[in-house]
Amino acid sequence: MPGGLYTYRVHGLRVSMEAPCPGLMLAPNTGDTDVTVHLGEVPRELREPVVRGVAYQATADRFLLDVVSVARFLVTAGSEIRVQPHSGADQTSVQLFLLELVMGAILHQRGLLPLCGSAVETPKGAIVFTGPPAFGKSTLAALFCRRGHRLLSDGVCCIDTSGDVPRLQPSQARLSLWHDSLQRLRIPMDGLTSVRSVTSQRFWCPVEQVSNPVPASVRAIYVLRMQNESRPALQKLSGLEATRALTDSTVLPGLLQTAGVHGARHFLQVCTVARHAQMAAVTRRELVWELDRLAELLEEELAA
Repeated sequence: MPGGLYTYRVHGLRVSMEAPCPGLMLAPNTGDTDVTVHLGEVPRELREPVVRGVAYQATADRFLLDVVSVARFLVTAGSEIRVQPHSGADQTSVQLFLLELVMGAILHQRGLLPLCGSAVETPKGAIVFTGPPAFGKSTLAALFCRRGHRLLSDGVCCIDTSGDVPRLQPSQARLSLWHDSLQRLRIPMDGLTSVRSVTSQRFWCPVEQVSNPVPASVRAIYVLRMQNESRPALQKLSGLEATRALTDSTVLPGLLQTAGVHGARHFLQVCTVARHAQMAAVTRRELVWELDRLAELLEEELAA
């Protein structure tokens, strides 16, 4: 790569890195860099942080994340990420936190809406699956890909509300799937790499991707929930329920407290998404594999 940098297209941004990052889409060699990622010394504390989380601190334009045994990350003004790996840290773990929490902070600082979830593109627009970890978001995306739809993002979904309609920016061309999902989907594990070297239960699964994906208008957002229902069910969400569900699904919601403008902007963003997109809570039984039926139910809903 020119100048020793690898430039990728991530959530609609040109991101330049000093090391390769498998699974990301290479960007064309033209255009300015939006975000630079480089190694360097990262302070242990921010001066006068406005917000403190379990492993992070933040001001209006700076975000510091310290992950034990992995790395410290410093995000500045939505354009720079400095990384200081801890001794013995493996690159896969560093990249995982870089692409999820750290990239989420970048999107917040740039005025975009980052949601925890997975997204695919259908003929009617993008659909997003959100919900707590291990609720089936990535597996549903994999099932939709098998039905001929295209993966847009997994882990973090970036929605841009600055245009006429909310649009989802495409990101990586791989899914993170748990071992049991791979078995259920009958995906061979040969050649798959672990998401983190400290665990062997979650793996990166490459998917087919177009060479130059474009943003897709957001058609629907499905919030996954676990309940003791007899079968998968959908419940429409609107108004306060919809905006609250989007806020609950936001990456690093604590950052909304770093300055009043961020919280106000976020409220306008979730209201815009809730007004334009079809939203529903999707319930399924815990410990019961019924994601195939759930995918069929959602496709029927989209076709209606």
